[in-house]
Amino acid sequence: MWPMNNPQHLFILTGSSRGMGLAMAEQLVDAGHTLITISRRTSDALQAGAHVAGCVLTQWPMDLADGAAAAARLAAWLRLHAPDAFASATLINNAGVIAAIGPLRDADAADLANALRVGLEAPMQLTAAFLGATRGWTGPRKVLNISSGLGRRAMASQAGYCAAKAGMDHFTRCVALDEAGQPGGARVCSLAPGVASTPTCRCNCAAPTAAFPDRGNFERLKSGGQLQLAGRAAQRVLAWLARPDFRRRAGGGWTPEASLPDSAGRLAKASAGPARLGLDAGAPIRQANFFGYGLKSCLRLPRKVYRPIWLNGPRRRARTPGTIMLAGTGWRS
Repeated sequence: MWPMNNPQHLFILTGSSRGMGLAMAEQLVDAGHTLITISRRTSDALQAGAHVAGCVLTQWPMDLADGAAAAARLAAWLRLHAPDAFASATLINNAGVIAAIGPLRDADAADLANALRVGLEAPMQLTAAFLGATRGWTGPRKVLNISSGLGRRAMASQAGYCAAKAGMDHFTRCVALDEAGQPGGARVCSLAPGVASTPTCRCNCAAPTAAFPDRGNFERLKSGGQLQLAGRAAQRVLAWLARPDFRRRAGGGWTPEASLPDSAGRLAKASAGPARLGLDAGAPIRQANFFGYGLKSCLRLPRKVYRPIWLNGPRRRARTPGTIMLAGTGWRS
């Protein structure tokens, strides 16, 4: 095992070769953290930055379409370390793939399978490996799943991506229940970071209008300067991760689902983009994003884990102060 009592914080980050993932990797390196990246390509510039910052950076060039191999490698690496080897350990499942944009009837089966493997299967496998191998570690453990508003509202021609993100949200809720009952259980959260100027968004803007009815919405966000730069989006995600109330405390209980506001900090109702919380890093918690479609279908969860604020049913405004929306509807408070 490696030396014990290491003051370093460990981060494992997927999808680090471009966009917000690369920006997060650069910021974690600049902060001097121990970092493992998992993506199809490595970065010489990132490695050079780590050398300058004195950061321990390990880059694993792996295709997350084979999530089982990545999970096995991660579990084996983690088991080499003593339970107190790091001050904390965090897994950030950021990698995702957009299948060819178009109606599901026109989708290629292999393309869909790849999107679901990278966007849903691999995060589940890596989360399982991380939690299993770090069980009994003395420092705090966190899992941050980078979700999307499209996991919480449907969009035409995006069935594969929407399904992967919705699955990510829901398995996060399940894991939150698993870990809540464990001494020293990990804290998990599925976070929709808002719409950013990344390769994913550029892909949406470039899609044929006939195949993607919502293309115009993304173009308006871009032309209106409402897209976050990747570096700013990464900064806000990492600030959320560092909050002491990470995992969202609401109404006396915990909910593992959250969203960040748009670039102007507004609770804007946009046809493209996630449900957004009216807060930024450091702001007091005032609002929460709940799941389910109404009183009758809200998940019945242990009171010690969740204490839902009851809303007035689908597509109705929440009547309880401090709520933002009923997930799955287009309404904001």
